[in-house]
Amino acid sequence: MAGVRTSVTHVTNEQVDQLAERVTGPVLRPGDEGYPGEAEGFNLAFRHRPALIVGAANASDVQQAVRFAGDHGLPVAVVATGHGPAVVADGAVMITTWRMTDMMVDPVRQVARVEAGVRWRRAVDRAATVGLAPLCGSSPTVGVVGYTLGGGLSVTMGRAHGWASDQMRSLDVVTADGELRHVSAESDPDLLWALRGGKSNFGVVTAMEFGLFPVTRL
Repeated sequence: MAGVRTSVTHVTNEQVDQLAERVTGPVLRPGDEGYPGEAEGFNLAFRHRPALIVGAANASDVQQAVRFAGDHGLPVAVVATGHGPAVVADGAVMITTWRMTDMMVDPVRQVARVEAGVRWRRAVDRAATVGLAPLCGSSPTVGVVGYTLGGGLSVTMGRAHGWASDQMRSLDVVTADGELRHVSAESDPDLLWALRGGKSNFGVVTAMEFGLFPVTRL
């Protein structure tokens, strides 16, 4: 997550209302019902006071939020579960992704694809039904995408298989220009390299495909 203290007096209620008409999820301002809970992540050491929160329900919502922030010169903050260390998002457009929970597992290719709000408990349980496992951490409530973008060292399988970020096959990313890009080693190797450990500094990841491993016993 990235965020800085800034003035938002140049953003009018009418402009925020227009944004709300373009997105599926909620758009919340300070004082709105639901704003405090939406701004609060798991890590209570950080108290965020964003200028605006977009509760993204899909990748298009993320695009609209990023474009709005760019048009008005505002920083962007990204939160799924809020477990990791963060910069306080005062004055930012905060994008929350926990509503984006689609997931699929391909047992033949041994890969999973998750949207940005999927947590490890669901990913582990889903993969286990076909005898596979991801390189997850120790907490079932941590988000898959944030953990993996930060490197991700599995306490159970890391010594055998390395960093979770090295298993990223492809990502759907909204970059600073508001474009949704499908990033892979073939399409954009430099951006894929940067995202492996770069957290949310290079764009907002809306979906990720990563490798799984056959596991019968730990």
